[in-house]
Amino acid sequence: MYEVLVEKANDGICIIQDGIIKYANPKVFEIGGYEKDEIIGKHFIQFIAPEEKEKVLQLYEKRTRGEKVEDIYETILIGKDGRRIFVQITVAIIDYEEHPAELVIIRDITEKKEMEKKLKQSEEKYRILAENSTDGIFLAIGYKPVYANPSFLKILGAKSFDDIKDKNLLHFLHPEDRKKIIKDVEQALSGKISIKNYELRLKRLDGKEIFVELSLSKIIYEDKPHALGIIRDITEKRRLLEALKEERALFIGGPVVVFKWKAGEGHIPVEYVSPNVEDVFGYKAEDFTSGKIMYDKIIHPEDLKRVLEESEFYKKKGVTQFEQEYRIIDAKGKVRWVHDFTVVRKNAKGKITHYHGYIVDITKRKIAEQELEKERKQLLSIFEGIDEPIYVADPETYEILFANRTIKKLFGENIIGKKCYKVFQNQNKPCSFCTNNKILGKNYGKVYVWEFQNKINKRWYRCIDRAITWPDGRIVRMEIAIDITDRVKAEERMKKALEKEREFKLKTAHFFFNPLVIAKGYLELALDEKDGVETKIKKALKAIERVEKVVKNITTKGEITE
Repeated sequence: MYEVLVEKANDGICIIQDGIIKYANPKVFEIGGYEKDEIIGKHFIQFIAPEEKEKVLQLYEKRTRGEKVEDIYETILIGKDGRRIFVQITVAIIDYEEHPAELVIIRDITEKKEMEKKLKQSEEKYRILAENSTDGIFLAIGYKPVYANPSFLKILGAKSFDDIKDKNLLHFLHPEDRKKIIKDVEQALSGKISIKNYELRLKRLDGKEIFVELSLSKIIYEDKPHALGIIRDITEKRRLLEALKEERALFIGGPVVVFKWKAGEGHIPVEYVSPNVEDVFGYKAEDFTSGKIMYDKIIHPEDLKRVLEESEFYKKKGVTQFEQEYRIIDAKGKVRWVHDFTVVRKNAKGKITHYHGYIVDITKRKIAEQELEKERKQLLSIFEGIDEPIYVADPETYEILFANRTIKKLFGENIIGKKCYKVFQNQNKPCSFCTNNKILGKNYGKVYVWEFQNKINKRWYRCIDRAITWPDGRIVRMEIAIDITDRVKAEERMKKALEKEREFKLKTAHFFFNPLVIAKGYLELALDEKDGVETKIKKALKAIERVEKVVKNITTKGEITE
């Protein structure tokens, strides 16, 4: 019976005595690929791989001397075809034909060794991947880590594995998140869950709280169940998502309606429109996305052609974005003005596939602009009706924005847009006497009045300057110039007349007072002296005659002479 068992055994069995193979079962021949006569009677050492011979021979010699050595070991045999055969050897000392011998059981483990080699190579490959992964990877038994890659250590704020090896991984989690993990780990151990994904709050070693995305699964590693965790820091992602969500909430609830139009169609089909279109324009989003309403159907008929032509112009020009203003008809049939900021979208080949339109209702602004334009026309109409020269200029650029008919007659019809200092003063730079500083800034709203003579037409003007708000919102300088040339000339004539009058008075005083003083002097002498009285009286009469001549010349000739 034993002979049958040995002959049919799955392991090779042989008997070695004094180093010579005395017996071998069929499995031995199968393992090495040898014939019976190629093995029986041969020394066993010749079937051992060169690098293993010394080790195997030493074990054999020690065993035969009765020394204690390994009974089970691994070595390498050389097959008949030269291939290397990994085997596990189990040795026992027996008596064979009344002499000590070794009973050797040979198990072919070549396949196992190949698998181990492949597994080792695989483990090395995955180790490299794990060590260089940007995601954190860890293995844990229970909640205690047994492996952590550099990215996992970085996420936790650890410098090395020693910083966390004795930590309970649960303690890194927010208390509310721990409960979910504990429950799922228990279910995983019982086989109810194989893999689970989480978004968790995690507290680093430095106390900073971050958000992580965790994928947790159960694996068997080294014949033991382990938890394999792949973790990613999503703090920035969460922040951006929250900001995007908040922005979207503000955006969707705001006045801007977003449209996504498909390009290249005859009409303007809508692939997407933001939900707030109903609040802003009264239409339901599905009215557009279903194709029930094409966008071009809500554009005012009088504006549609212009809108399409402008769009085609921008398309040919190759711009990436453009702006338009036009009217649309809302769901209630009311006309609404909109500002359309359109972004052009192209595919990888550069072909336009879509247009993204950001539509804002500007009806109130348009109404205000129309009112301002009406006011502007009224103001300009008033200016045109005034006979005095009036103009408006930009205080920053000095460009003339408006000139009434009176000032155009003086300086030419085509003066709008030209520099005021060049048109009115024939200078190449702003005038040194410019009044901008008198009416702008802290002086805004104040009136500044001044007079000067224009160097070109030589006429005098009384200028009234003031800063006003132009219809487009700019602060501008308005000047009304009142021609005071006649007044100035009259004042000059008056000044000359007054000067002549003064000269007349001085001369009159001289011609009257001089003879009178002489006459008075002689008369007084005549009274005081008795001798020569007649002579003195004659001289006095002579002086009086001089006065008479002066008076006569004034009355007859208008001259102050004797």
